[in-house]
Amino acid sequence: MTVVLFGVVLLGETLSVGQWAGIACGIYLGLQLVVLVILPLIISAFDPQGLAGLGISVAIWFLGGVIMGIV
Repeated sequence: MTVVLFGVVLLGETLSVGQWAGIACGIYLGLQLVVLVILPLIISAFDPQGLAGLGISVAIWFLGGVIMGIV
């Protein structure tokens, strides 16, 4: 059983570009859920609405894109 996370092989199968895009999209949406929905419920002073929320979303997607580009 071969498992390589930052390579192309995961559980002995080669992942296509579409599969990598789906995995990346799931990770991004999960991070945004945590930062934009769950953190404001836990920390009352944290209010990511308007321009601040947009900036956080752009930063998450940009960093994720850079990481996926490196992989």
